[in-house]
Amino acid sequence: MRSAETLYVAGTTAVCHTESGSQHSFYRIEVEQLTDDEGSDHRTDDSRHDDDDIRWVCEDLRVVCEVRTDTNGNHQWEGHILYEELLHAPCAGLHVFRQDIRHIQNRHQDDHESEGMNTEAEVCMVDDGDVLCVEVSYIEACLPLNDAHRAALEASVPEFEFRFNALDDVHAEDVLWADVVLGNAPVSMISQNKHIEWFQSNSAGPDAYLKPGVLPENCMVTNATGAYGLAISEWMLAMWLGIQKDMFLYRDRQNQRQWAPIDRPVRGITGARVLCVGMGDIGSNFARRAHMLGAEVVGVRRTVHPDTPCPDYCLRVVAQSQLDEELPEADLIALSLPGTPETNKLFNAERFVRCKDGAILINVGRGTTVDSDALVEALRSGKIFGAGLDVTDPEPLPADHPLWGEPGAIITPHNSGKFSLPKTLDNIVDIFIHNLKRYAEGLPLDNQVNRTTRYAADQNGGHRLLSTL
Repeated sequence: MRSAETLYVAGTTAVCHTESGSQHSFYRIEVEQLTDDEGSDHRTDDSRHDDDDIRWVCEDLRVVCEVRTDTNGNHQWEGHILYEELLHAPCAGLHVFRQDIRHIQNRHQDDHESEGMNTEAEVCMVDDGDVLCVEVSYIEACLPLNDAHRAALEASVPEFEFRFNALDDVHAEDVLWADVVLGNAPVSMISQNKHIEWFQSNSAGPDAYLKPGVLPENCMVTNATGAYGLAISEWMLAMWLGIQKDMFLYRDRQNQRQWAPIDRPVRGITGARVLCVGMGDIGSNFARRAHMLGAEVVGVRRTVHPDTPCPDYCLRVVAQSQLDEELPEADLIALSLPGTPETNKLFNAERFVRCKDGAILINVGRGTTVDSDALVEALRSGKIFGAGLDVTDPEPLPADHPLWGEPGAIITPHNSGKFSLPKTLDNIVDIFIHNLKRYAEGLPLDNQVNRTTRYAADQNGGHRLLSTL
């Protein structure tokens, strides 16, 4: 947030200093007396210096200044920001940062409650010499939002300013203008913004934005964990069923106009052992759905805390260090891991050897998790029965890569998530609104991404969100 103006309450005069250093006097527009606990209204008709309470205004910002007389006969002035009026006034770009207001309000609330004064959340108590920063936050949203999305965003924090662009129509001027960016604006643009405070990615793995030098070190990065669980877990189910039941092979025969049954039994889901490597939002959603269909699910996490209970849809959840012990029993290996040095080529030739003969592999995390050449050999040998890949390494997969020619490999162009399911975009907007309100109140953001591990975790006071949001 950038300071637009600074408001001072001092002595018998309230003045406003802008960034340029010019000064505006507050002009008295009416007389008002706050009611006490008994509902008594001490409003006066006189609007001169002997008023008990005087309201002043500078442009569209309003302050109530109350005169008090102590036991020694000295005048004491206190100011009250009329926050609700400020929200609804045509403020011409001037806004109040709620954290500052509530900090000062809480500091003075106990004293004023004992004196019968209004201490509701919209009132801010200010003593002589206190400084309130009038803040403005600029939000650039570069996503294919509809009118309902835009209205919901603007209504969530009315004092913020918004600009909206589609992902294919992002302008550098808007990205550089913003304090907060929603959506994966081009890295070449966002890396030029040196004052950005928060980047909300529209993906679960904002890898390109985590590289050194792209974002300022103090810029918060949050991802879209909680938005994609539904869409991608359904894609995984479709891919799994299609491979299990030879549906893709039959499509190949249909394209060749062949009426030719495949002479082998198909596989069932009930009783199948599913190994979910990655138990974030996507992995957990798939694990839950596989369990509902009758599969036996084992989860694999990077680390497992002894006091964390096992989900009721899993037989057990083990640490990644125990992965090799689980592979020989897994009929399906479902990968939903981020791209990190720790996960790079996690499934290589040596690990494929440990897999159960005829296992199925599905990968929706990052293509770098799988050694593509080793996967080709595992498919050709039959060690891996089929592979459903929404991500590859390299990506896009070159036209001459041998994976294209493997009948057991089904490849989609990294679109199991994105916005193929409209509900995903709704979820992203909901997650951003959830965090935007926290940002406005100075609270820790949820879904903060650790730039080293690249995981969204419970950190810095925030939490990892799930798709139940």
